[in-house]
Amino acid sequence: MVLDEAHRLKNKQTKTTRTLSKLPCRRKTLLTGTPIQNNTKELWTLLNFIQPKDFAREEDFMEKYGNLSTEEQVKDFKKMLKPYLLRRVKEDVESTIPKLSETIIDVEMTSLQKRYYRGIYEKNKTSMIKSLSAANFNSIATQLRKCCNHPYLISPETEAEIKSESIEREELQLFIKSSGKTLLLMKLL
Repeated sequence: MVLDEAHRLKNKQTKTTRTLSKLPCRRKTLLTGTPIQNNTKELWTLLNFIQPKDFAREEDFMEKYGNLSTEEQVKDFKKMLKPYLLRRVKEDVESTIPKLSETIIDVEMTSLQKRYYRGIYEKNKTSMIKSLSAANFNSIATQLRKCCNHPYLISPETEAEIKSESIEREELQLFIKSSGKTLLLMKLL
């Protein structure tokens, strides 16, 4: 059995882990790109899935490796783990992969986005923007982020309101012109 995204099995109580544990397999390989973040219980669950006989009792494992405080314990832990772990580093696999580069392009919001942004920021639910009263203001930062990406993301009522204001425009053009990001994307395309 070869399981991709194996970090999903790090919790012994999940239905996936319990179901897969019942399947009869002679050999199991777990693939994951997500590391176990310094959690020996999660590691025990994965080891127990691979070798249930060798790692039968969580209490024994936690007693031995739960608190790695000395250098000797760490060495013993690494020695125990070595037969079960194959770790690849990108530089070891492919040396020609260039370093990640990032280009940040500042994009101005459209006037429509600015109007909604101001309404959200000021928590003005009774403003001239009717659909903001339906928006969830529990997380203003989330609502502002949605507005910056595209006003249609704020709420379904927002999209309906924008469309009702501009019946004569084509729907695609309305979608594009509602957000600075989509305007930039269309220029790039």
